[in-house]
This record gives sequence, structure tokens and C-alpha cells, in this order.
Amino acid sequence: MKRLLLACGLLFPAGFSNGAITVDDFSVGGLALNHSDSISQEGLDPALVFGGRRSISASSLRSAPLNLTVDTEATAFSFLSSDFGYLSLSYSIEPEDQIDLLACGDTAFLLSFSYVDSGFWRGSYHLTVDGVESSISSELFALEGPGTIEIPFSAFTSESTFSPAEIVFSASRVEPNLRLELASIATIPEPQLPLFFAIGVSFVIINTRVRTWTRL
Repeated sequence: MKRLLLACGLLFPAGFSNGAITVDDFSVGGLALNHSDSISQEGLDPALVFGGRRSISASSLRSAPLNLTVDTEATAFSFLSSDFGYLSLSYSIEPEDQIDLLACGDTAFLLSFSYVDSGFWRGSYHLTVDGVESSISSELFALEGPGTIEIPFSAFTSESTFSPAEIVFSASRVEPNLRLELASIATIPEPQLPLFFAIGVSFVIINTRVRTWTRL
């Protein structure tokens, strides 16, 4: 239980921090590609990259020049190809380190884009968790500049527990010369204010009863 609380960021001495989990904030593991390639980065900080490993695959039609970067100073992942492009960002975690995200109070993934060129209208964009794919194409096409896309856990499971082993952000046929820039992938916890309100009310009730019993 203590390990779960630590993983979820719920130990109260941390300042009542929420249970949000960072899948990737692109603050570590900088790289730059200008051609088709597949790279696996190991030993990254697991607090900043889900499972401590990030695998990247990028290619373009007819091996056209492309530009893929993980800029750790700007904390962003960006992709642009001079012809139709393809990319995959994948993360995996060992079974002994898996976390039940629902037990952490989380309800959805949040993809934060720091920039998306206007003009995207075709291609295929997905978030895939443990082999279950959820399209985010229409939401991405609606972005012009910065924005966020929320994908509820219910898109991937109907079970009462949710402990992902693999998370993949992928895109195929990314339109030529249109750039997207991803700032982070994280989870969203349920609002905690009602919980703290309930705790506060319980404290008042208990305190009132103690004082009443003391008088008796």
C-alpha cells in the first residue's frame, strides 16, 4: 500500500499532491533525427518517463528528410516531415512496477500540445494502451496552436483496475511540412476538493463528538 501511495503521489507530507502520473514531459533524453530511424532510450528517470524507457520510431514516404526532436530545454517533442511521415512514441513498464491508475484516483490521459500547425485534416493519430487503440485524429485536427486532448481510461478498459504495461502515441501519414509539438503526456486525477471537504467535515464531526464526550 505504501508503495502505491508513493507512486501515486498521495502521501500527505508531500503537500497533498494529486495522483497525476507523468508518462513523459520530455525534460530528459534529448535527441534529434533528420532521417528514418528507431531509437530506444533506457535508464531515464521513471518519475519523468513512464517505466524509465522511451522508444521512438520515425520514417517518411520515399525516405524524405524529416525533423524529429526531443528538446529537453523547451520540454517538447516535435515532428515535421517533407513528405508523408510516420512516428511512434512508446513506453513500457516492468510487471513489478505497474501501478493501478484507477486506485490512484486518475480517470484519463491528457496529451498537451504546445503547438499544432493549422491545416491538419487527414492522417491517423492514436493513443494505444496495452494493444487497445483510441483515435485522437478529429481532436488533433481541431487544434490550431496549443491545446490539450483528453482520453478517458474507459476508452481502454471497463475493468475496475487499470495497470498499463505499454502506452503508445502514434501517427501515420502526417501531412508534409506540417509540424506538431507535444509538450507532455500525463494522467488526470479526479478532483480532490470533495475528498478534502469530506475529510474536513469528518474531522469536525469527530472533534465535536470528542468534546461532547469530554463534557459528559
